[in-house]
Amino acid sequence: MLYRRSRSGLPLAFAFYVLAAPAQAADPADEAFAGAGDIPSVLSATRLQQSLLEAPAAVTVIDRQMIEQTGVREIPEILRLVPGMVVGYDTGSDAFVSFHGTSADLARRMQVLVDGRSIYQPLLASVDWIGLPLELADIERIEVIRGPNSSTWGANSFFAVVNIITRHPADVERARVSYSGCGVLTSTVEDVADIFNDVSRTAHDVEGHSTAPCADDVEDFVARIAHRTAALDWRLTVAGRSDDGFEENRRRGNAEFTDSKDVDSLYGRGVWAVTPEANLDFSFGIAEMDAQQQYRPTFFLQPPQAERENKYLSLAWDQALTETNQLRLQASHSRFRREEPWLVRLPRVVFLPVLGQLYDQNRNCANGLIYAGDTSRCTAADLPLLVQFQTEITNNPAWLDEADFGAGLDAHERRTEVELHDVWMLTPDLRMVFGTTFDEARVDSRVYLGGHAENTVWRVFGHGEWRFAPDWLLNVGGNQEYDEGAGNYFSPRYALNWQFTDAQVLRAVFSEAVRTPDIFEEQARFRYQATGLAPADAQYSGSFFQSGIAGGDAPTERIESAELGYYGRFDAARLTIDLRVFRDRMALVEHNLDPTDSEGFGIRPLEKMRMTGSELGVDWRPYPSQRFQVSYAYLDMDGVTAANDNTQFVPQHSGSAAWWQDYSSGWQIGTTYAFYNDLRTDREFFFDRLESRIARKIPLPHAQQLMLALIVQVRLTDDPELREENAGDRQRGWFSVDWRY
Repeated sequence: MLYRRSRSGLPLAFAFYVLAAPAQAADPADEAFAGAGDIPSVLSATRLQQSLLEAPAAVTVIDRQMIEQTGVREIPEILRLVPGMVVGYDTGSDAFVSFHGTSADLARRMQVLVDGRSIYQPLLASVDWIGLPLELADIERIEVIRGPNSSTWGANSFFAVVNIITRHPADVERARVSYSGCGVLTSTVEDVADIFNDVSRTAHDVEGHSTAPCADDVEDFVARIAHRTAALDWRLTVAGRSDDGFEENRRRGNAEFTDSKDVDSLYGRGVWAVTPEANLDFSFGIAEMDAQQQYRPTFFLQPPQAERENKYLSLAWDQALTETNQLRLQASHSRFRREEPWLVRLPRVVFLPVLGQLYDQNRNCANGLIYAGDTSRCTAADLPLLVQFQTEITNNPAWLDEADFGAGLDAHERRTEVELHDVWMLTPDLRMVFGTTFDEARVDSRVYLGGHAENTVWRVFGHGEWRFAPDWLLNVGGNQEYDEGAGNYFSPRYALNWQFTDAQVLRAVFSEAVRTPDIFEEQARFRYQATGLAPADAQYSGSFFQSGIAGGDAPTERIESAELGYYGRFDAARLTIDLRVFRDRMALVEHNLDPTDSEGFGIRPLEKMRMTGSELGVDWRPYPSQRFQVSYAYLDMDGVTAANDNTQFVPQHSGSAAWWQDYSSGWQIGTTYAFYNDLRTDREFFFDRLESRIARKIPLPHAQQLMLALIVQVRLTDDPELREENAGDRQRGWFSVDWRY
């Protein structure tokens, strides 16, 4: 039976409202296609302002309407609308975002920018997606370059580039305050979840899982003020975001998770028109996050709590030298700090210095000795250390007793980037951009590095766009990069665009890209440090016996990508189509960077792989007030196995479908569905989620506006999200109240 309970009539009313939408929409007979006119322009493909017909890459643009009407809370979730993007929550406070998947180990193969400023963290080349000092309310659009782009943005631009472009202070309201919370939605969301669970593969209620959304304790707020003058525009935002993350740990018999997060941030941006030909764009931000960590084994006496701090300052000077020559100088400095203290109970012997020496000499011998009392994998060279180990234990049997220790993770990362680039329009048919970048990273970490490490990168890049015939456009670009740790690399890109109608183009692209090792891969000196908590245990403090030492020869990953693309806009049908087919030849590294894992710390040699696939994006606006979007990606990768981390997170099929409706009366309705399949080939996890939003805009006196919204998220299947322990039933619902002036 489709509808088993009748606690609330809201689901049926909601369904009727959705079905009735076309009849209530405005008559489009005499209205133009919403958004008609110029083809959207992007900056991220080459650093030149280009329309999607001119860009030498497939580009997905997530615009302001999509951001507002999906109702999502965090940046990673909006990226589910990008064809080929794999998004999942590793924990309640850590998101995995990767184009085409591959390794889920911090998604090193994608460049992420905010207003052109790279935000990856140098220690692990990771992005703190959840703890950024930036909320969706302050994002104007997101440009995603689907394909390698090292020729423009350097290493890490391996599979894709995500450029998050924030709102200009002159384009926002003078004041805005919004609050989101789950309030009294438990019964409502249970009813909606029941309907969809009935037709899904596994009904949550049958298994006894809770569908109450308030178990997640969603509570967000944003407050922003802005001011505009003749010369200076600025905005300032304070925000907070919190929830309880996943509810259950499947690996521990559905035990309750403790992986909540609480993020607070303060950030701002200003644009000062110094002269008619020059302006200064400055921004800053600070965010602090407290996040419970759920992935720890049983020897933890209490769940560890991580404290993260993310800060940045950015300055950009734009100078028009002539009508055809534009100069830009941008400098930024960012800091990321992570402190995660642990309270653990372990045998004192794991901190015995001689055991650490034995591990460094023969990992298999030390692991066999400590975990199984087995010395069969030891050699004659290990005998002196084995004798010394036995002597220590014999002289002091207390080494074998358990004790409480304080340990943890720590990292303090600093990154400074300075870039100068110059844009020239030599003729109406020939444009060029060239420039240079200085990028310096410094990291202090007692655990990861045993102290301090740093790396410096210099880049020289250039790109030319030449319309050599009315319908033909040639794009050629390249980036020469010197990495202090990895050496010299050159990344080119060649693209030929045939614009065979005013609004249709065929594109052929060949590009090469690299991913250089991060600081940890190149300079790791990994060893957990512990201090005995009792005064009597001071003598047993020290380093955990297992260690990870980098050899300084981590390989650089490479990719050669060939693609054919099509972009077409049909104003008569109010339809846009974006299609890409590609073949990527790659040399990837598989590694384990945790010395406590059974395999031990290690970076394997480069492995040649090939990925082929296709991506489709469709945007249809049958009425000026109605919009449909569909995205889909098919991926086929050689050698997909459960044992290879570079292949087990590649879904063969993934995509999304979205519908948004605006009414002249102020009502808005939208529904978004997203999925990916066969993630982790050994278990074939399937992820999908349906998200619905209903909102009402209420005009108030003196140009004020109130927006009330209800957002409901429902998992249709019961598979874990990304990892086996992450329970799948993350049903959520919350109200949102938004006041603008």
